[in-house]
Amino acid sequence: MGGAPGFWSLSHSPDINLAAGSPVLQVMVAMFGVAAIGATASDFGRFIPARHAVIGGILLGPVFTLVTFLIPLLFGAWLSMTFEEFDPAVYFTHAFGIFGLLLVVITQARINVNNVYATAVSLATVANRLFDVRMSRVSWVVMTCVVCVLVLMADLYSKATLVLSIWGIVLISWVGTVFSDIVLNRYVFKLVPNTFLYGKEQLRAWNPVGITSLVLALTLALPLSFGLAGPLGASVAPLVAFAVTMVVTPLMAYLTGGRYSASASESVNPI
Repeated sequence: MGGAPGFWSLSHSPDINLAAGSPVLQVMVAMFGVAAIGATASDFGRFIPARHAVIGGILLGPVFTLVTFLIPLLFGAWLSMTFEEFDPAVYFTHAFGIFGLLLVVITQARINVNNVYATAVSLATVANRLFDVRMSRVSWVVMTCVVCVLVLMADLYSKATLVLSIWGIVLISWVGTVFSDIVLNRYVFKLVPNTFLYGKEQLRAWNPVGITSLVLALTLALPLSFGLAGPLGASVAPLVAFAVTMVVTPLMAYLTGGRYSASASESVNPI
């Protein structure tokens, strides 16, 4: 190993592929998905007491995203360059020995517990809403674990870059759709009622506003991420997905007159 380099004085390599855009653009796009972590973490906001809603929202939103960006990105970059190794499991164990091994194990356990929880919630909601299938949360957890084990046995790790690139596009499209529905549709353009409904009897099983936005964003961005427009197109694919949701979500809310974001008992004036 060459020892710790002058990390803060480093500049990009002259051999970097500028066809994918400037180094700044490439880093921005690579970290664009970090913004979605805040939205994923917000699911835990249900456990925050109402009296702490404001501070809890700030901590789970911008603070969580900023800390997640700065600490893992900079610390991970320093470790990978110091030990000339890109696999965290390797340089953490080299740097911290048994404590690094425990950190890797605990981190992976936390990630998988979080993923299993989120997947079980999503599957239970979709099955209940669309197909009226009611199973216990434990059943969905077991099913999720079985599927995950099968996927790992199919050597998903060797295809991690492809899978993560696809997932990144899906995640940022979903975040863009939710963000534009809340901020643009409700507060900026006032296309839908300024209320948030949670009861099953209040919500429609199908909402063409969000579905159309999500599908169009994926339709345009995924081919770009696969290299249809070259390296630069692959770099800007997440930005394209997010931009599409910013346009399509308000447009669909306008075309549908806000009917699908209102309670079934509410009367919303059509366009």
